[in-house]
This record gives sequence, structure tokens and C-alpha cells, in this order.
Amino acid sequence: MRAVAKRSPTHAEHFALAQQALGFVTWIWNGKGDRVDYLGDLSPLIGLPAGTHSGRYADYQKSLHPDDVEASSRTLRECVTGVRPEYRTEERVIWPDGTVRWLETYGRATYGADGRATGLSGVIRDVTERKLLEEAKAQSEEKFSKAFYSCPDYMVITRQSDYCFLDVNPAFTRVTGYAAQEVIGQNAEKFGLWTNAEDRQKFRAELRARGRVENLETVFNLRNGDKVRVKLSSAVTQMNGEAVTITIARDLTGLEDAQLRSRQSEHKFRAVFETSPEPVSITRMRDSRILDLNEACAQLIGLPRHTLVGRPTTDLAPYADPAERDRVLQILADEGEVRNMMTRRVRPDGSLIDVLESCRTLELEGETCIVWSWRDVTEFRSVQRALIESERRYRSLFDAALDYIFIISPQGILVDINPSACKALAYERDEVLGTHFSRIIDPVAFDRMLPRVAEIVERRKIRGERMIQCKDGRSVAVEFAASPLPDGNVLAVVRDVSERKRAEAELEDLNVSLERRVQERTAELEAANRELDSFSHSVSHDLRAPLFQINGFATLLRKDRTSQLSADAVRFLERIEHGADQMGQLLEGLLEFSVAGRAALRRVPVDMQALVGEVLLMLRGPESARADIRIADLPPVKGDATLLRQVWQNLLGNALKFSRHAETPRIEVGAERRGAVVEYFVRDNGAGFDMKAGNLFGVFERLHNDQ
Repeated sequence: MRAVAKRSPTHAEHFALAQQALGFVTWIWNGKGDRVDYLGDLSPLIGLPAGTHSGRYADYQKSLHPDDVEASSRTLRECVTGVRPEYRTEERVIWPDGTVRWLETYGRATYGADGRATGLSGVIRDVTERKLLEEAKAQSEEKFSKAFYSCPDYMVITRQSDYCFLDVNPAFTRVTGYAAQEVIGQNAEKFGLWTNAEDRQKFRAELRARGRVENLETVFNLRNGDKVRVKLSSAVTQMNGEAVTITIARDLTGLEDAQLRSRQSEHKFRAVFETSPEPVSITRMRDSRILDLNEACAQLIGLPRHTLVGRPTTDLAPYADPAERDRVLQILADEGEVRNMMTRRVRPDGSLIDVLESCRTLELEGETCIVWSWRDVTEFRSVQRALIESERRYRSLFDAALDYIFIISPQGILVDINPSACKALAYERDEVLGTHFSRIIDPVAFDRMLPRVAEIVERRKIRGERMIQCKDGRSVAVEFAASPLPDGNVLAVVRDVSERKRAEAELEDLNVSLERRVQERTAELEAANRELDSFSHSVSHDLRAPLFQINGFATLLRKDRTSQLSADAVRFLERIEHGADQMGQLLEGLLEFSVAGRAALRRVPVDMQALVGEVLLMLRGPESARADIRIADLPPVKGDATLLRQVWQNLLGNALKFSRHAETPRIEVGAERRGAVVEYFVRDNGAGFDMKAGNLFGVFERLHNDQ
């Protein structure tokens, strides 16, 4: 079998492969006719099936975009005539299916003696992808630039390595007072913007660690010496091969909202867009679709961000009132932008939010779009409505108050007066408004008040009493309370106290008379008490002797003549002895009471547990032997030991006495603490009081007989 030798690729084949790999076609024109020879197939570059292009220049021109035909022909003529011996152009071709592609053509001519071209050669390649990237980059730059110059907050770009300013937006200049040409290229620390050095260190440390800082609140120094509180968000990105920091600052003190503008790439635009704490969205005007929104906007709406992109704007919190939407779009159509318009929107969950919105149109990728910037002012509007309601309530109270209410300026001018004051003073409201307050108060008294007005303005309240004058000349005694208002005026609430003054005078006279009568009655009572003490003492002593005789004779008679007496007579004598004993005890108690009433109290610590034990030992007898006596823990107390002993003796003696007829007498002694007070008690199961009796507290009265 004969071997087949392998053929090596020719130079032309190598060149063709290289052209195909690099995506270009070489062309040659010999200077005659309009036919062009191509090394490679031009057909795929102009959207034709492989190998179907005729090679005629006229057919190639038919595939050109109408807007590029004239420029292509002019370039070719200039090259043929020697005006442009070498050229490079970019032109669009339209494929049969309508697709637009970009071709880059390079050509060079050779010339004869007459100066005209004897031939041209060059290459054609498809540069559509590169052109799309360039357009995308240009649009990204445009978006960043518009955002940089239209954002209400101010923004700076600093170099990460040395913190030098690379760019600042107009909002930064407007807020800080530093012009762009002053700061660009200078180290940021040179201007002393940071009030708190610790905040600056924290900012830089977090930026180095995370590459971004979000919502850091701090205070900046302005050029004029003022200070402004700001919220910072920052991100690190690359620009021209070096690390830079893009920082956004929002004025939190109510200064004019700064506007940021951007000139950087899509990456830098993203850094601003993503880190902005303000809700921002981009919608397409043609079909009202959401193209993009930042995280702050998604949080305001209350839905995940990825679920909103591409949806209709009606899903992005529609207007509560459709008329508001029409009004916003009309202003946008007429003026190209809307600034700080208050609207109300509806979240997907049905809740209402008040927003301060701004928007403007811009061109993105050949489409008219709208950039929306929102600020949630729901809480602010709620406070505002509450203030309006508060003002309404205040006015209702002001007008309906029975007291007289005056609003007075620091200079003493009457700013407002309520109807009650007008009616009481017999003035019409218009008569006194704008006049000096001394018109309705004694001028001398007003002069004394002037220094106190300054006290009120300095946030101090004062109270007092004065005389005010009515229109008819009457003077009215009043009391007043005055306090400062936030606007610097003084609020005075005045009450007519004429009737109270008259009542106080009458009460004072009555008190004087009553005091005199009390003194007289006290003297009489003291004399009567002295007589009663003397009488009690005398009675207790004078009656004991006859009682002893009665008791003694009755005892002798019963003992010596028992055999001669009948049983009834003996019983009668025992009754006499018992009654005499009881009478003696009463007299003894009366004497002790008389003495106790005159003796001074001696307060000493008293062991109540031991005292009760001593009293029971003293009262020991047949009754105490039968009784079941239970004594709980008794806390000590500070008091007069003698009087306390008498109290326990009376209580325990009564308990033993009146429970002796019970089958099993039971007596319980205890104490209960009620706060700082200790209550001691004695309970028994003997004869007691009927709690329904109306005269329960009658002196020395008992509701049981001797049995």
C-alpha cells in the first residue's frame, strides 16, 4: 500500500485561521471598478449566510445604517484623492433581521504619479461588544454624575492612602463653606472637620476593617465656626488603580439638604446608591416599571428588594389620592423636576406613609427615566397634626376657661386675652389687645412686677396676688400664676378671689372669737377637772370607812350568829359582804384613776411578756386555776410601766371574772403588728357585749346580770 504524505498548511491558510480567530476580514481594492477582494468571508459580518456576499462595494453600502452612508462614502473619497491616505472608521450595519452591529474599518492607499490611488487595502472587524461596553460605561458615568450633583446630601471622595480630597460636590461647599478648589488635593485633617477625634478614629478603623461604614453619627465643624450634626455612610472603591473612599454625609440639624453629584463609574454610582440612607428608586417613564431601588427604599415599602425590580410602580407604594400622582407628573412634565412635595402613599400592607418626595427625569440607555428620592416624614406629620390638635384644644380651653387668661409680651404688651377675662373686666377684646398691661393693673403694682417678668422669661414660674381694675373703675382682688411660653411671651392665669377674701376675713373674725371662747371654756374645764379630781379623791376616801364598817359588821353577824339566823338571813348577809367588796374595789379603782390622771407619764422600755406573767401571778386564784390561758409572743414596748400594769390587771381580771361561769374558761393573750404600731389583745369565752346594742359604749354598763 502506498503511503499518503501529510500536507502542511500554507501561509495563506495560517493567515485565514488567524483572521478567523481574531474576528477580522482583510480586503483589497485594485483601483478599478467597485469590486473588492476579501481574504476571509465578509458575509457573517453583515448578517448574510456564509459566502453569499457579492464583493461589490455598492452591496456593502446597502447594509450600512442610513445615518452612516454619507460619512463612509466621504471617507473613501478622501482616501482615493489623497486627502486621507490612511483612515480608521466605525460604522453601523443593519442585518437582514434588523440587528444593528458595529464594524471598524481600517484602510490605506497606494498612489500613482497623478496622486490618485492605484489601490486600497485594509481590514474590517466587528466591534459591537466593545461599543456596547463603551456606551454602558458612558451611561454609567452619566448616572453617577447626575446622582452626584442632584443628591440632597453632600459627598466627598478621598484617597485612602493619605486622606486627601480628590473631589467634593457643590452640596459640600454649600454646607461647610469650603470651596472645591480649596480642599481638592489637600489632606482632610487640615480643615479640622471632625469635632470628635474619637469618632474619626472609629470611622477609619471600621473603614479599614469592613471596607464600609454605615450611619455613623458625629459632629462636623463648619468654616464659620458653627457645628453641624451629620450621619455618615462611606465605602471604599477603586479609581484609576488606587483605593478611594466615597463618603456621604446627611445634615441631621435641619440645615439645607445637600445634593450629591457623581462623575464616576457604575461601581462608584452603586456605592452611592447602595449606601444612601434615603429611599431612592429609578422608574422607566414609558411603561412605569421599576428599574432599580436601594435597600432603604425597599425597607420603606416593606417588601424584599429583589421582588420589586421590574414590577409596575403601582407596587412601589401608590398614591393614596390619584390626583396627587397626576399633579406630580404634571409638574415633572412642565419643569423637569419636582422638589420636596408632600404626598401620602399606601404600602402593600395597606398602611399609609407621608413622604417628602423629589424627582427628576434623565436619559438612561436611550430611555426616559425618573429618579425618585423620598424622605419618610410620617412621624413628623403625625407630630405636626398632634400640634395642630393641641393648638385646637388649647384654644378651646383658652376660650372656655372660667379663669382669666392673659398672654403678655416681655415688654408688658397684652398679646391675647380670653372671653372670661373680657367679660369680668367689662372690656371688649379689641379694646385691650396691643395695649400695655398696666391698663388693667395698678401701675404702681405693675412697676413692682416688671423685675419678676424678667424672671418668668428666664424660665421661672411665679405666683402672687394683685388688684386689677375693671373698665368701670372697680378693683378686683385676684391671685395669679405666671409662667414662660416657648415664644418668649408670658402666660398669666388669673382667678377672682374677692369672695374668698371676704370669706377669709369672716373666718379670721370667727377664729378670733372662737379662740377666745375656747380659752374661756378651757379655763372652765380645767377648773371642773380640778374639782372632779378633788371630789373623786374625797369620795374614794370618805366612803371606804362606812363600807369597811358595813362589811365588818355583816361578817361578824354572820359568823357569830349563824346558828340563830335562817338560811335566807345568812344569804342576805353574804350578799351584803359581796356588795361591800365590789363597792370597795370600785372606790379603789376610782382612787387609782384619780391618781393616774394627775401623774406624769414615764416612758421607759417595758417587757410586756414579763409584765403579763407578773399580773397573772398576782391574780392567781380559783378562776385562774380553772382557766386555759394561752399567751403568744408579746413584743416589748416603750411606755409607763405602772399604767400598763394597771391596764393588764383590768383586762385580765375582767377576762377571769366574766369567763368563770364557762364550762372551760379560755383566755388568749396576743399581739398584732400593723406597720409601726403594735396592737395587744385579750380574748375570752365569757360574757360579752351585744354588738347590736346602740349604747354599747355607755360608761361602766354591762349587759348581763350578777348570775
